[in-house]
Amino acid sequence: MPEIDWGCVKTYDEKSELSLKCHSLNFIQKEGIYFFGGKNPLGKTNNQLWCLRICDKDSIEVAKKHGNEPIQKLGMKKKKEKLHSQPVYAYFQWELVETEGKSPSERYGHCLHYHPEMNVLLIYGGCTNNKQNAVCSDIHMLRMDNLTWIKVQVTGSNLGASANFASALVNSKLIIFGGISENMWPSNHYNVIELDSDKVQSLIVKEYPKKQKDTIPVTVAYK
Repeated sequence: MPEIDWGCVKTYDEKSELSLKCHSLNFIQKEGIYFFGGKNPLGKTNNQLWCLRICDKDSIEVAKKHGNEPIQKLGMKKKKEKLHSQPVYAYFQWELVETEGKSPSERYGHCLHYHPEMNVLLIYGGCTNNKQNAVCSDIHMLRMDNLTWIKVQVTGSNLGASANFASALVNSKLIIFGGISENMWPSNHYNVIELDSDKVQSLIVKEYPKKQKDTIPVTVAYK
């Protein structure tokens, strides 16, 4: 197995570097790493969406012309072998993403996933930082084509509130396990959220045959 050399990567705008904990992040190819929510060093929760952009070669050349060269040489090399992998030059820049619609509330301990077929960022759960320290049960989608937030309607089994859980996006299903529940106790619940609208419709027709098409929610949570 090749040995990986770690390096500290600089960014173009050093003043915008984040110090966060309990946030969530996800990588979108050819765009960058998206970060949502979390706590700052003083413990204040936020609902900001940041992106650590991976810039192209043209952006690098523009930065160099302006006297900025935060370019890192990254790569891998194998032990006891003369051949080395080709170096990769990465250039990063922080960007506070401006969105439309009603953003999710401030939170930490939530999940953030990218669904490539739907081209949306998906947020579920987490914990607020108010006096009650409430655990969230809501689901939000961010359409990446127009950066508009959508609050998702859920039907099916009661999903409940959860934070600090483990999650994975598998095909059209968001799988959630464990975490803490509304009473702040550890949970052993396992939930699946179906995101495919066709599958959702067939499930609803079976369970709610009298519902009209225009009232069918876009997702179903079930156990």
